[in-house]
Amino acid sequence: MRFSARERSNLYTEIAKLLEAGFPLENALTTLDHHPLSPASLHFVRSLRQHLKEGRTITEAVVAVEELEISGVEKNLIQAGERSGRITEVFEHLASYFERLHQTRKAVLRGLIYPAVVLHLGVFLFALPEVVAGGGLRAWGSALSTLAVFYSVAALAYFGYRFLNRQSRSEGATDQLLRRIPILGNLRRMLALERFAEVFRIYILSAFKPSEAIAAAGEASQSGQLREQSSRVSQQLVSGQQRLGNLLMANGAFPKDFAACMSTAEEAGTLDKELERWSHYYSSGARDAFARLETWLPKIIYVAISAYLVWKIVSWYLGYFGAVTKLL
Repeated sequence: MRFSARERSNLYTEIAKLLEAGFPLENALTTLDHHPLSPASLHFVRSLRQHLKEGRTITEAVVAVEELEISGVEKNLIQAGERSGRITEVFEHLASYFERLHQTRKAVLRGLIYPAVVLHLGVFLFALPEVVAGGGLRAWGSALSTLAVFYSVAALAYFGYRFLNRQSRSEGATDQLLRRIPILGNLRRMLALERFAEVFRIYILSAFKPSEAIAAAGEASQSGQLREQSSRVSQQLVSGQQRLGNLLMANGAFPKDFAACMSTAEEAGTLDKELERWSHYYSSGARDAFARLETWLPKIIYVAISAYLVWKIVSWYLGYFGAVTKLL
């Protein structure tokens, strides 16, 4: 069952509002059960309520929800919020996070409408001369074949990226590969670091050991590279090799300025405040990266389509003048 970013954002917003008003979570879910929710949201609400009635913790109840894909950032944030008593804050953060994802996808799709219209008009306009000359069936078939090629390439790119994106959550090499993609790579990096910093902060506030907190933050980041290196740092902390700040600075997976600030905050005993500052910083960076993606992706696709149409125009004129030259 598909559980979209917009559905998640709306649902988490409603849960947060009811919790803020003083409703226990189980009562909030009972209230939402009578609201006009989407099928996926209603399934989530009913499953979560049923698991809570069985005596499970909130985290266990969320993990036990079937038929819906619950991301690592949701699981880890909810677990941290439950342990720290900041569950309302967690649901608010998740609502904001998924709303940003939804708005960006919506803006990108809206920006692709014009290039798509240009492509279809261009392909069918090139078929008109042959249609007028009496080769209608062949011309329309050629136009549809051209569009089929574009659709196939777009589908291959989309599903190929989705496959690699899933792999990148656990494989550092794939994650590094996707980070090299212009614009999109920076967006992925900012989102991963925002998730990492926010989960790390809430785990620290929940009185988890730094070794446990950084391991959970790495998993929630949905970045294979951060996950691998966070696990490595966690093991080093458990073995008592060095302090957290020194390990972060010696590890190339973490930004140098972030690692340096973590080292200072560790000495000052203000890790939670420093992580909150960096969470806001990476959140702002993610918004800027989203804006660039919204602006440039449609432009890049438009330029590619325009280049194809120009090539078709030049080819048509060259063929036309070649035929005239033969006649002369």
